Amino acid sequence: MDEMGITAHILGNTHKPIEVKDAKIYLEVDPVVEQVLTQKEIAYTIEEVVLDKPLRHVNLTAMNINPFANVSLQDYLEIVQIVDSTFPIGSFNHSFGMENYLREDTVTDDKGYEEWQEAYLASQFKYGEGLVIKLVYDAMVTDNIEQVWHYDKVLTVSTQARETRQGTKMIAKQMLRLIQRLHAIPVLDDYQSKIRKGEVFGNPAIVFALYVFNKGLGCSEAIALYGYSVISTMVQNAVRAIPLGQFAGQEIVLRSFSQLEKMTQEIQELDASYLGANTPGLELAQMKHETQVFRLFMS
Repeated sequence: MDEMGITAHILGNTHKPIEVKDAKIYLEVDPVVEQVLTQKEIAYTIEEVVLDKPLRHVNLTAMNINPFANVSLQDYLEIVQIVDSTFPIGSFNHSFGMENYLREDTVTDDKGYEEWQEAYLASQFKYGEGLVIKLVYDAMVTDNIEQVWHYDKVLTVSTQARETRQGTKMIAKQMLRLIQRLHAIPVLDDYQSKIRKGEVFGNPAIVFALYVFNKGLGCSEAIALYGYSVISTMVQNAVRAIPLGQFAGQEIVLRSFSQLEKMTQEIQELDASYLGANTPGLELAQMKHETQVFRLFMS
């Protein structure tokens, strides 16, 4: 089962619909899949078969296949360290527009904040950081690092608010510095070098995606863990800014998991044409934050 789990994990990173039957994994002939299987030295055959039902995207956990099968406990704990809200990358300095809703009395309590967070996750996170993690995985599976640098540029230039662009770049740079101080990962060295040369801008979701892809984590798990990090940080910011009670904040975090799980599945069906899509209200709030007289956050 461990071998099946590892194979399923690798195929899962290609986001192709499959069918599992009689201890075999079936999927359509695809050059990307063939390339991945050959690189990983996984035996496969090409044959014409009749399936009982159409191919589909599956939930490996529901099939009792461990999506972390090829991630060591040490690697998993190192990933958890990165997504912990105490990891000092400066994200606690940014509300990404929430503070503008707070100053205009649109968000005044836990209910109002939770509505804002749901809207943020369903638009800016889903079509921004969440989607770019999936796209980075697609590119890395085919060894197309140039496509990763392209996504960095697309996501940055599609962000209208200056403070949000600057905040995202600052977080990415600090995240890179810390990860590279703790771990030596060549592709992140390349990313850091390109940022310094001004060839790319820097995005924390891309930093994270490259880091956890190197660790062998599955794409869906990467999106979910990064999403948890975003939610946890934003809730902590709301606790001190609105303010919310600590217990109310943790209740919001818990309730957000169902939305995060649903979005993680939906992101797998999206392509690069959706990258950078956003809700006008959120972007306008982020722009208006730049001219607020009193500000607790940098964005």
